[in-house]
Parts: sequence; structure tokens; C-alpha cells
Amino acid sequence: MIKPIIYHFFLLYLVISLFPIRIGAFPNITILPTTRIFYSFPLIFNLFYDLQISYYCNNVFIVNPLWYNLYHGVILVKKRLLQIYNRLYSEFGPQNWWPADSPFEVIIGAILTQSTSWKNVEKAVQNMKKKGLMTPEALYKAEEQSLAEIIRPSGYYNMKAKKLKAFVNFLFNRFSGDLDEMFKTPTALLRKELLSIYGIGEETADSILLYAGNLPVFVVDAYTRRIFSRLGFFGEETTYGQIQRLFMDNLPPDPCLFNEYHALIVALGKDYCRKTKPNCSGCPLRSGNLF
Repeated sequence: MIKPIIYHFFLLYLVISLFPIRIGAFPNITILPTTRIFYSFPLIFNLFYDLQISYYCNNVFIVNPLWYNLYHGVILVKKRLLQIYNRLYSEFGPQNWWPADSPFEVIIGAILTQSTSWKNVEKAVQNMKKKGLMTPEALYKAEEQSLAEIIRPSGYYNMKAKKLKAFVNFLFNRFSGDLDEMFKTPTALLRKELLSIYGIGEETADSILLYAGNLPVFVVDAYTRRIFSRLGFFGEETTYGQIQRLFMDNLPPDPCLFNEYHALIVALGKDYCRKTKPNCSGCPLRSGNLF
């Protein structure tokens, strides 16, 4: 009698695991009814619990299908990266990043934020809005010298004005000024084209792809390098591309996850994992017994 019951429970679990499941709202951390049922059978069913790659995004708990994890290979790195993400999400909550009214404004911010604080970027963006320059058409027609004065609060304003004009010229020459058309380009090709534009490096290009285009490209910044090198995932000399592959090869290709993860890394870096005088004793990853 016991064997058929366990057998049917097992089949039910597998059927449920065939599909991505989005249930509950933060902070409700109930995973699956079957997981709760099977949790009392640790020798058998904890295996399947461990195979689940699950995380919060937009206040929704997402459980990836069992077949996804089996196909991609369940390894310690995958599980550890999601544990870190879930701990940071629990600590800081959703970051609602990128703060902008349109994808074009995201791109403007991604360029202006180079070598300056976000507070300075906000001042420059507000100046552009007051001058009616927050559309591709208006920026395309703007004079570079006048634009430089408008974005002066962002620092390096002459150089950044040139970068903004370079991007908008590319947008009009390649896509007739249409961002939607631009983001229809295959991601790898578009990334290559963005990197060919004056003043757009890997972090800026990937920020444009992820935050403005909602494409599954992980953004690596100084906080990412600092935090995860300190955690032992890689050495300090590891390249941008190698760090990016660590995340993209071991996380589900979900723009929502990549967006939130990067924003949470920034929050941890600013509040705890600072370049000098880090607050290791109060770090949420330490308190979560992850390291």
C-alpha cells in the first residue's frame, strides 16, 4: 500500500516539475505543495528539492522546471549563486532598477553614469528633460556644444556629449532612430555594434541591452568584481567576459533575474562590501551562513 502512494506522489512531483511555476508573493516562501509533502522524506526527496533552481523576481517566487536543471547540469556554482541572490533579495528587497521613464532615458543614464555618481546623473538627466532632449529625435538635432553645457553636472561633459551624439547618430544611421527596431537585432550582433560606438564599453553596452532592451545579458561592474573575488569565485585579474560567463552559464537566462541580481550586488557593495573598510561582520551573506 505504501509503495503505490509514494509512486503516485513521485509521478505528481515530476509532472509539476515539467513546467516553470510562479507562485506566491514575497515574503511568502512556500515553494510547492509537493515539496512540503516530500520534505519529510529527506533521503529521497531532498534530492529533488536541491535540483530546483529557484529565486524571487518582481515579488514573485520562480521555480525553474526540473528538466532545465537536469539538462544544464546541477553543480555547486549554480546553487551557490542562487543562494546568494535569494539572501540579498531577502535583505534588500526589490531594487526597481533602472529608474527611468523610458528605454531611451535608460540609455542616456547608462552613458552619463560613467565615472560619476548617480546623483550627478540625475541632475544632468533633469536638465535634458527641461530642454526637451529626452527623445531620440530631439537629441539627434541638438548641437553637441549646447548639449555639453546641459549635461555639465555629470562631469566629463564634453566627452559625454560626444558619446551621446555618437550613440544617437548610430541609432538613426542604422535603425532610422527606432529603438524597437534596434532591439530586434540578435543580441550578440547588437552588442558587437554597440561596442563599436565611441564611448561605449562592455558595461555600458550590457546595461543598454539588459535595462533598456530587457535582454538576458548580465552586467558586470566594479562591485561584482570586488564582491565575488572576495568570495573566492575568481581572481582579481579575471576579465569582464570571464566574470560575465560565470553568471550567464550558471543562472537561468531571465532578464528579470539578471536585472535584480545586478542591482542587489550594487546595494551590497555600497552598504557593506566597500573598497576600503568593508563591513564584513554585518554582511548579509555572512549572517545567512553562506560563507
